[in-house]
Amino acid sequence: ADMIAAHRAAVARTVQDMIKNEVGYVTRKDGVDTWIRTGDAVAADFVHGVSRSGDPQLHDHVVFLNRTHDADGQQRTIDGRHFFAVQKSYGGTYRGYLDEEIRKRGYETEITDEKQGFIDIKGLDAETLEHFSKRRAEILAEMEKNGETGAKAAQKANLATRKTKKQIHQEQARESWRRELQEIGQELPHSTGEPVKPHGTKEEAYAAAVHDLEQSSF
Repeated sequence: ADMIAAHRAAVARTVQDMIKNEVGYVTRKDGVDTWIRTGDAVAADFVHGVSRSGDPQLHDHVVFLNRTHDADGQQRTIDGRHFFAVQKSYGGTYRGYLDEEIRKRGYETEITDEKQGFIDIKGLDAETLEHFSKRRAEILAEMEKNGETGAKAAQKANLATRKTKKQIHQEQARESWRRELQEIGQELPHSTGEPVKPHGTKEEAYAAAVHDLEQSSF
């Protein structure tokens, strides 16, 4: 329940940031396009908890209604090009918020990829993470079979090995995962009951984020 709450809070904060900072429309005058921020949008959040291979994989699909309003209250079409250009940076925003929300609930985390902002929760063995990453294993095996590497190859392998989704009852899935945890001898981490200090100061995190944005080309 703590992890679900942390995830939902991180998603909500990320979407709010996107709406506030990135939603806008383009107007043209005398042949010149101008992007105008509105900070106004409606989004629907669809929550999924199971991977196509039956492992726990909490993730959301957020769908934006392609409408916003200008200062006069008139409907405008959201500029999708701008949205697409910044989407990857908000993956990092989400992961930063997730780390904060998990720690707020009394769990320690460790950074596994500082550049991308990936984290793991302390107390989970590498073998456990591998055991519950069957979908990733399928994709890596397909890439190895084809002798390919990189993000595009991973996307190709993902599509090539994608199975039809099955309807799985959440409680049945959780019971199955509990049995698997017992079989591999893994106990789930427990909350300390107190917020855990962050990895670095907010100033350090801000400086790192600014540096990454300066090095990026949209």
